[in-house]
Amino acid sequence: MEKIMDFGCFAVRCSLSAVLSYVVALRLGLPYPVWAPMSALIVSQEDLKTTRHAVTGRIAGTVLGVAIALIVAEFGDFMAIPEWLQLSLGVGICALCAKGRPAMRVSLWTCPLVLLTRIPSLSTEMTGLFRGSEVVIGAVVGGLAHLGENWLRRFAALLLRRRPAVRTTDDNRSWWRHDSEE
Repeated sequence: MEKIMDFGCFAVRCSLSAVLSYVVALRLGLPYPVWAPMSALIVSQEDLKTTRHAVTGRIAGTVLGVAIALIVAEFGDFMAIPEWLQLSLGVGICALCAKGRPAMRVSLWTCPLVLLTRIPSLSTEMTGLFRGSEVVIGAVVGGLAHLGENWLRRFAALLLRRRPAVRTTDDNRSWWRHDSEE
């Protein structure tokens, strides 16, 4: 029964975090809100400690990937370097930074995400801000959803520790009491 509850809680947590992060990104007017639920689902792990680690790594890796993309784009645009070469340079730098740090590997796809989704009417900085915000929103919502589930489970465990109420009759009156009051 406990495994069924774990599977159910995980499914509900994933569903809620995906929807909530998508709604938040939409309400903020972010242009690619799909990255928010994807990020929320990526950070959703089996236990809270692992989720917390995934959230912090996702945020740090996203910031790193956006920063590298902005630097590469600025340099690349100034030097008239083609987009494919900017992509190669950015991913290479991210790979060097992420080597040996699995939690930072998100930078490897954040950098191309920023470089390849630039909209001509927006600055690269705004694109980086949008992409980074979408990912961070998802990571935070996913982490908060897991934290909320953890709190609910603790609360439920406290409630279940109390002994169930037992109905007794005394002098033709019904009383509700706990077993511990005997």
